[in-house]
Amino acid sequence: MKAALLLRVSTEQQDLDSQKNDLKPIAEGFGYDIPDNYIFGEHITGKDDIRVSERKSITRLKEACATGEIKAIFIYEVSRLSRSSIDGRSFVRDFVEMKIPIYFKDRGIWTLDRTTLEEDPTTKMVVGMFFDFAEQELKTLKSRTMRGRRNSASKGLATGGYINYGYKKDVETGKTVIDETEAPFVLDMFEKYSTGKYSLSALTRYANTLGFDTRYKKNSTSGTFKNASGFTKSTDNIKWNVGVISSMLKNKIYIGETYFQEIKKEVPAIVDKEVFDKVQEKLVLNPKFIEKSRNHTHLLQKKVICGHCGNLMSGHLDTGGKSGSYLCTSYTSTKEKCGNTTFNYFRFEALVWDFIKNNSFVFANLDEEEKAKKIAELEAEKQPLFEIISLRERYILIEKQKVANLLDVVKQGIFSINDIAKDKAEIDKSINDYEREISKARSDISLTNNRIDLIKNSDFSADSITKIESDRVQMKKVINDVVDNIVVYKIDNNSVVLQVNMYDYPVYNILLNQRSKRIFKYWYIEDFVATFLKGKDRPATLKESDNFYFSNPTDLAGSSYWEYYVFDEMCAILEHSGMYSEYYPAVEYTNPKSKKPDIIPEDETEFREYMSTKFGTVFED
Repeated sequence: MKAALLLRVSTEQQDLDSQKNDLKPIAEGFGYDIPDNYIFGEHITGKDDIRVSERKSITRLKEACATGEIKAIFIYEVSRLSRSSIDGRSFVRDFVEMKIPIYFKDRGIWTLDRTTLEEDPTTKMVVGMFFDFAEQELKTLKSRTMRGRRNSASKGLATGGYINYGYKKDVETGKTVIDETEAPFVLDMFEKYSTGKYSLSALTRYANTLGFDTRYKKNSTSGTFKNASGFTKSTDNIKWNVGVISSMLKNKIYIGETYFQEIKKEVPAIVDKEVFDKVQEKLVLNPKFIEKSRNHTHLLQKKVICGHCGNLMSGHLDTGGKSGSYLCTSYTSTKEKCGNTTFNYFRFEALVWDFIKNNSFVFANLDEEEKAKKIAELEAEKQPLFEIISLRERYILIEKQKVANLLDVVKQGIFSINDIAKDKAEIDKSINDYEREISKARSDISLTNNRIDLIKNSDFSADSITKIESDRVQMKKVINDVVDNIVVYKIDNNSVVLQVNMYDYPVYNILLNQRSKRIFKYWYIEDFVATFLKGKDRPATLKESDNFYFSNPTDLAGSSYWEYYVFDEMCAILEHSGMYSEYYPAVEYTNPKSKKPDIIPEDETEFREYMSTKFGTVFED
């Protein structure tokens, strides 16, 4: 008769052969033969959970038993099958159903009568109790280990597991100390990102030029690794990636704040808290809105948003820099195209710059009294932000006290860590939310301070403007200080509406016939005067999908306007009212075959007649 051996050891130091050598004579004494291919074993630790996956050795054993050749199984001790009360009973039941008895050497008992292959209820109960004992022993061991690690954490000692890059374990003291060979890399990452000149992708590319190996690559002894597809590759291919760099920048261990199960560990700081806080402010701002490092400065990069799908519209130039466009990133992704327009690169930037020069406070050349008034308004805007920071910091202290209270009830034995895990997770989430609000408020304060400095130092004479326009970096800085974002909506192949959100002004609607190559002109009006409906919030009776709505009778250049007007009507109305501007793109071009634009009459009577004939417009007297 053939039998099988199931072996298991918990550490590499324990020996599978010793179990095999002890079990083989016992099996042979019972009259069983043990072929080598029926010896199953592996190194494994902890509690098995069949809800996740059976041990491979047990799976292979079951497959072998299905052949009908195996008549018995020998196991060194009950805990070698499983240290889970439920899973152990489940494994035994599976083999009982196959009518294969198991012999446990440590207890000297069979799960089935070898002659009748029947299960004795008493034996079943006793085997179940042994699994209960094994599970309790495991819990006790884990509890002792955890207490030891918590005690080590309170003393600043390493607690095992992964040690963050930049640190190492001191072999003499057992404490976590700074690794002088890795710490310069960590510090460089924080300092570079805090400047705001790097996106995470750009920072990662920079990291891979420095010659600092990742921990895995540095510690690899074989020089190879297996990827997710199972192919063996050289560790030379292992590089820093965005996820690792991002996690590093968010980790408070680098300012000396780290915890092991609520026990604060004493760890030396690598990064100053001021630098760390600057980095968190940069991370709170959506990374996709951070300008990447480029050879050419795109004035509107990270400022233009597609009104159709919400993606960014990015600038692209050809190799020679003579042609280019701003287009929605959906055009370059694998997702479905949103159908929004593309802009000629030079026309678009020139238009926005012209609008800012004519409508932003930056170029208003405020006198000292006006400057003082504007600065006072901005200082007043900062006060609620300071209050948010103060209030959220108090909330964080309250949440941390809740954590301390939970730990007290654990220490008193009222609840276990598992009992309070859910409460602790909710507290952690609240603290993270408050910290994000604080970082956002600090970022807004920093932005407001920049605008205050801009007003204090503003001197936009004709000479200074010319100087700025000769330096695209300076132009972009002005745009960043003035414009929050520009949302683009396509009306049709020719007609576009830009909603320009400036920090100190209401939203402006800019109307543009961008395909016209005979004249470079745009029209503009504040959104609170004539609201752009963006194809929604409009009466179902309207035939046109995009309209402008005057909520109250509005007097522009002597004419009163009321209710709804379509795009072309609005262009004519605004031009007649003088609310338009002509601009000149950096790269000029004309197409003499393109249609000439209408000349809008200046005379009021002629204008009304033109509008009535062209659009059927009805004017309110």
